[in-house]
Amino acid sequence: MKNKVKKTLRYMVFLALMLMVCTNAWAVNNEQDYTKSTPKRGWYWYMGDGKKPQAQVAVAPSKSGYTAIQPSSGSDSEPYTAGSTEAIPIYDSEIEAVDYESLGGGIDTTGENTVFAETAVKSTTYDSPFGVFGVFDASGYRDFIKDMIFEGYFDVPEDYYPWAGNHMQNLGAKWSRQNTLLVWEGVQPNPYGEYIWNDADRTINKAYEHGGDDFNLILAISPKRLNPITENRLDWLNEDEPDLKEPFKNFVKAAVERYRNKVKYWQAGPEEFPKTWSNPGLRGTNDGYIRFLEWMNEAVKDVDGDAKIVLAPLIVSYQPDKPLKESLEKIEEIIKGAAAEDLLFDAIDVHYWDFAENYKMPGIEEIRTILDNNGYENVKIFSLEHGTHVNQPIVPDRIVPYQSEKNQSISLIKRYSYNLANGVSLINWNNLVEWKDFSGKDSDGPFDNMGLISDGDGGGEPPTNLGIPRLSYYTYKKMTETLEGSDWDNIETIREGDDDIYIYKFTKKDLPYKQIWVAWDDTPDYTQSGYGEITITGIGHNEVKITEAVADYETGRDVPYFKTWSVITAPSSGDTREVTIELGENPLFIEENYPPRRR
Repeated sequence: MKNKVKKTLRYMVFLALMLMVCTNAWAVNNEQDYTKSTPKRGWYWYMGDGKKPQAQVAVAPSKSGYTAIQPSSGSDSEPYTAGSTEAIPIYDSEIEAVDYESLGGGIDTTGENTVFAETAVKSTTYDSPFGVFGVFDASGYRDFIKDMIFEGYFDVPEDYYPWAGNHMQNLGAKWSRQNTLLVWEGVQPNPYGEYIWNDADRTINKAYEHGGDDFNLILAISPKRLNPITENRLDWLNEDEPDLKEPFKNFVKAAVERYRNKVKYWQAGPEEFPKTWSNPGLRGTNDGYIRFLEWMNEAVKDVDGDAKIVLAPLIVSYQPDKPLKESLEKIEEIIKGAAAEDLLFDAIDVHYWDFAENYKMPGIEEIRTILDNNGYENVKIFSLEHGTHVNQPIVPDRIVPYQSEKNQSISLIKRYSYNLANGVSLINWNNLVEWKDFSGKDSDGPFDNMGLISDGDGGGEPPTNLGIPRLSYYTYKKMTETLEGSDWDNIETIREGDDDIYIYKFTKKDLPYKQIWVAWDDTPDYTQSGYGEITITGIGHNEVKITEAVADYETGRDVPYFKTWSVITAPSSGDTREVTIELGENPLFIEENYPPRRR
């Protein structure tokens, strides 16, 4: 018996050894030779032996040749020092081009090896103001996905999700919003029948699988259901106690129960005011919306007491068909109605787009006053759809100006800086990659030309731009890397509009005393020497790092690099220092070099 056991054990050891040998041989024979792969759009590089990348390093052309942050191992050169403002040359190892698809989309999601970038500080959950709208519902990007497959960038449609997630993480965006997944009649065709969660399950699960750490998704719930008698979809809410009240509340409870471990923010309607709620085919009333808000609130809180409620979106715009006065009057009626019923909500959503030069959201001060006057002092203001177009969109009966990628990028950093300093807590850019034919076949309107990444279609853009990040993409990334982790409740306005100059001071919460100023000059003419000269005071360090917020390129086709330089500060009053800078239209980040001197 003992001999049989020994023979069996020897045989098992033999099999295990053979398996290890075969596995290693297969791995060696099948190891990808990265040096032979064809570069795709977006250049990403590595340093190594031609087999496996030791570090994924993005490389940008500079005036003195290619520069990159060195990996901390696998190279004889010195590693990158945090806070350094000097370009670090590549000293050793041949640089080989890498197919970015072989590296999971070519995005360094850690941020540790990104050119001219400090790793963004992780924000406390729900604290970050940086988001991108509608990223993970692939049904909105069918044409883009087909084109990416045709060009060989995707193998299957499902490749869109990790691609989008990699870009979200690379951008440092922590939020997204979906507004079409939970339309009641779509999820539950029979109000007393079964739920169909397929689309919502796929999008929500993929969002949290690929969205990265501290990712948050806001889900809108719509009560739309066809009334076969009136052929409207919201008039069932106009009765005090409609038959559909309990079925609707059960639908909301089922949705919150299903996704409560992921989603904490629920929006009462996708985009309702000033006109949509009452449009023909819907025929909702103010009283009907208040009932909807009340029943949704009760159902959500019954399942998840920690969940947050966001009021339905309000559009504020310079567009002639949506005047600001009408929008403000409508939202004031809704807020007063909610207050009369003692209904609680945590945020209000204000959608805003318009031209690049119109970066200041109108009506925010008035909305804040309406909220405060009705007992909602702690309610936050979000802008969950926000942006400006690029190229030359077409709008019937309206002149829409051409806007370059640089126009869009400059507007982006001004929109975030100004509006966050003036009462807005969260901004979602429209979109990661733009829609196609948003307003109908061959419409080619502003929303077909607004993404941070080009779809290679419309607005006069060449198909070769498919999948290429625009300048605004890199500005967004630089913004999050620089400002994330700030004390968002205490952004200080140093100067706002005096001589067309704007200066805002951000203070890092998790890097004590580190101060960052964002500054620009809105004066149309920047040719006069010395024009827009400012002096920043109260600096707590003997050196500042200054970076242009928009890369020194006309488009994002080339991997941009940002002009960055160090300036030695001069002694000022007390224990602080100052620096004098000349501003232009391109906003500047002016940072105390970390670690700052404690005061």
